[in-house]
Amino acid sequence: MTEEQQCNQFKKYEEYFEKQNDKLKKYDVGCFGEWLHGDKKVIDQPPEHQTVRRCIDFNCDHSELESLHSQYYKTSRVPYVHANYSYTRYLQPPLFSCSNPGVMVTSKFVHTSINKNKCPVFCMRWTPDGRRLITGSNNGEFTTWNGLQFNFIGINT
Repeated sequence: MTEEQQCNQFKKYEEYFEKQNDKLKKYDVGCFGEWLHGDKKVIDQPPEHQTVRRCIDFNCDHSELESLHSQYYKTSRVPYVHANYSYTRYLQPPLFSCSNPGVMVTSKFVHTSINKNKCPVFCMRWTPDGRRLITGSNNGEFTTWNGLQFNFIGINT
């Protein structure tokens, strides 16, 4: 091989590796963001605090009710729910405890959600699927809330 052929071969390899390097840089930026290549904005700033929203599982009592239905098919034989956290799995929807109306009375504060317009709410209904809550307020607005995380969805006037 002559010296000129060796130089041409070297240039071909050099061009090939430059193309591969450009492809890898695009891959790194796409997958890992620009922090990999020295973007100081991301590294120097403290991480943003993200609030964790509580999620309420509304299907738990229905699944437990189906498993207990064969044992306690009469409402008089339903097990007593004690005031302890471990008994929450035995909670039943009010529809299945008509013989004991004391179960339907809410006696514990759970959560408050506040809209921008602070006015009294006089009626509240769950949608049939149990995923949304519709409230009617004093000023004639219907407000829709998410039933799992109790965040605001929309207002209808």
